[in-house]
Amino acid sequence: MARGAGIPGGVARVDFHLSRDAQRRAHLRSGGAFDPQREWASVVFLLLPLGVAALFLRSFVAHRRRHPRYDLSIAAALRTAIDHNRVSRVRLRVSMVVTTLAMALLPVVTHQLQLVGKQRPRRLLEGYTNVGESRDAMRGTNQ
Repeated sequence: MARGAGIPGGVARVDFHLSRDAQRRAHLRSGGAFDPQREWASVVFLLLPLGVAALFLRSFVAHRRRHPRYDLSIAAALRTAIDHNRVSRVRLRVSMVVTTLAMALLPVVTHQLQLVGKQRPRRLLEGYTNVGESRDAMRGTNQ
């Protein structure tokens, strides 16, 4: 096929096809398909931050609904500021609790992934390092 022949934009398309044997080897090397009975902790680990984000969004919307026109008076602005401070403190506490839960769940996730051959033993330390770094970053931005 000539370069750009019959293709809009003049760029030739290249298809890569793996043989069935190569596909099978790649599938086995990746640890195989996801098994919810043996890898449930990774699902919980991934859904935990999504649940917290939904909770934070809900509290933000509720805060905005409670104080629609806080700029009309000084008293309304003060009530809004006090409520915002309370919501921020709750968010910080929830963030720290979720980070602690994630750190407690990390060895379970790692153990399950090691049992099915999807993770090497040295990855646990790297995971704890990443959780610690994210905790420090979160603490620094919420002060």
